[in-house]
Amino acid sequence: MRMATVIIVIGFLVGGCTAVPASELDEGGGCHDVNVEVDIVSDVSIAMVSADSCVDETGSVLPAADATDRLASAAWSAELPQFDRVDASVVVSAETYPFGRRSVRSYSRSELESRWGGRPARLDLGAARHGPTGPWVLLPLAGVLVLGAALKAACSGSVVVIGMRAR
Repeated sequence: MRMATVIIVIGFLVGGCTAVPASELDEGGGCHDVNVEVDIVSDVSIAMVSADSCVDETGSVLPAADATDRLASAAWSAELPQFDRVDASVVVSAETYPFGRRSVRSYSRSELESRWGGRPARLDLGAARHGPTGPWVLLPLAGVLVLGAALKAACSGSVVVIGMRAR
């Protein structure tokens, strides 16, 4: 049982590290702490790109419009699952510096194509999927297994359940 628990925990840790790579959107693009996620919401595939802040060549914090444009452009040219829309958000912008207030802008596929040209098909890593993916699919199964093991141990008398009164 201990080995099974160790295998499940290692599976969650390793599987949890397989997020969409954001390295090409991060520091090289002048944006800090970039997070990328592609989800399907009401049958629309959305690439959600967020960053703490984006700076220009001199190190000055960009205005929200320029920062979200930079994030959307980088997402458009990055290897990601297919998407229909980009939602770009930045927390700190020139308008709010040094404080944070999230600024969000949505870009339709047609707007992305008109601003930055067509997206090469080789960049699409497949289609986004509905529902949870990766290790989170196993979470309910792990919960049932742990609950079953706890009940079995309590019934066999090897574990005393605290907080329950015998009548």
